[in-house]
Amino acid sequence: MNLHRLLLLGIVVALSGCDNVAWGGIDVKLETSAERLGTDTLPLPAEGEEAGATDTLPEVEIGRLLLIGRPRDGQVDLTVVGQLVQGQLLATPTSPRAKQVIADRLSAGRRFTLFSEGSRVGTLFAESAQMSSAYCGSHPSIRGLAELVATAAQARQFIAIEGDGLGTVQAPFRNLTHEYDHRVASLAMMRDAIDLLGADFPPSILDIRRDIQLFQNPADSTPMIAATFVHEDRLRTGSAPAEAYSVFLLGSDPGTGYQTSFLTYRRVGDDGKGAPRFFDHLDWDGDGESEVLLEVMGESTTWVSALDQGTAGWAEAYHDACGLDTPRSNDTP
Repeated sequence: MNLHRLLLLGIVVALSGCDNVAWGGIDVKLETSAERLGTDTLPLPAEGEEAGATDTLPEVEIGRLLLIGRPRDGQVDLTVVGQLVQGQLLATPTSPRAKQVIADRLSAGRRFTLFSEGSRVGTLFAESAQMSSAYCGSHPSIRGLAELVATAAQARQFIAIEGDGLGTVQAPFRNLTHEYDHRVASLAMMRDAIDLLGADFPPSILDIRRDIQLFQNPADSTPMIAATFVHEDRLRTGSAPAEAYSVFLLGSDPGTGYQTSFLTYRRVGDDGKGAPRFFDHLDWDGDGESEVLLEVMGESTTWVSALDQGTAGWAEAYHDACGLDTPRSNDTP
């Protein structure tokens, strides 16, 4: 397949026949010189083993790898955070054979489909593999050039799945930006949450809102609000005083104004530190509704957590082994 490229202001625009036939759009490839991550080289096979030492180990089945990451220096860094098995996000196995299989599947030239804002936005071909400590200890990580649709050239984060997409239709990419009404609604929901939870009332609710983002669930007609509030601390990994707390909420608008549809509250002195931040969303189980992926900031590490919407509402469906359970108010719908 031939790619016809036009060089404009250092950005190479590539028309990819393969991707265009499947889902349409123009691929934007950001090309700069590669820089290695500040991590160790990915061991092939597992570190400390001689080549061929795993040949006698039993076979292991691993689902499609799910990775997350962000653009950096004109390329994209992606870290393995789990595997998809029959639509469920699970931890990857850690046996020597599993490490070898995963390393093989992250080798140079391997293809990964990129998603952002719930939509397929491009392709990444792995150029190098390392070990990264970005999430919950040490995980395999890759770096490569991304071919993106033009509308997603400014995408801030990616969920990636090895191979060719998910076999489901996603809406075109839209970079949603919160507006005044969304920001006001987030403060009103937080005010109600403080009363509901009996949490310490801060001098200013606005001053403790550390993050607010919108996302569009395929099944909803209006965007959802995802907001994080942190009192007596910042939204980062590190120690925090006992009186510090974090609140994460999702808000949906059924047509009568935004209402809280999911709420977590964690006071450091009672529950330990774990402040969630919305990372991105994607319908990886094919049920027509997005799952939500969170980054959770603890005292010494950051882990990922996944929320799924079922008949009883939103609930945590997965979190890294090093993470804490995501608490939920029993009084929220």
